[in-house]
Amino acid sequence: FRHYTHETNNHINHHTNHHTNNQSHETLMPTVVHKSHRSLASSLKASGLVGPALSTALTTAIVAAKEAESKNKCPRCWHDKSTRCICALVPNMPVSKVDARATILIHHKEYLSAGDDAKLLPMMCPEGTAQMVVYGVEGWEEKVLALNPADSNPVILWPGKDSLSVDEWLLTRPSPVPLSSSSSSSSSSLSPPLLIILLDGTYQHARRMLLSLLPLLPP
Repeated sequence: FRHYTHETNNHINHHTNHHTNNQSHETLMPTVVHKSHRSLASSLKASGLVGPALSTALTTAIVAAKEAESKNKCPRCWHDKSTRCICALVPNMPVSKVDARATILIHHKEYLSAGDDAKLLPMMCPEGTAQMVVYGVEGWEEKVLALNPADSNPVILWPGKDSLSVDEWLLTRPSPVPLSSSSSSSSSSLSPPLLIILLDGTYQHARRMLLSLLPLLPP
């Protein structure tokens, strides 16, 4: 997926203008935002917030501030909506025979970044089959599993030492459920629905998200 979206972004950037100037501007922003984050954290601490409550309040405030400062950005592709919107250039992903949904758990530092690849997935997937959730904001724990079908165990794409390859994982899946004779599908069976969770952030951020996510998943 990352290779595909990286190639798509390269193709799209070839059709957009002023890329160098915009990128130079965007690389200066984190330093300014970082200083404001420290000031905000100090204010929240002064109000009595500590621990997880402080972290949640800080992340929620940071995301709200980024959204307020991004009024000029397209809400889907995160490029300038008047000059660089790429939505019309993003291809639709071929419909899969597998009933799969996707949740992207994104770190707030990646959120609303025009150069982010993961934001392309919800744009390419059929409507209602993919979503993006910002890690750490108020209510993220409930949102991250919102697309999870009943009686289905989600899978996380993660390059850990105990991770399974696709072939190994397929051997662990429950047996396909036979379709009724009235079904219009040409297949004779249907695999159980599946939720795939992708982590979008640096390795350090992604590992932190993974550790927070694991206790929320079914045993």
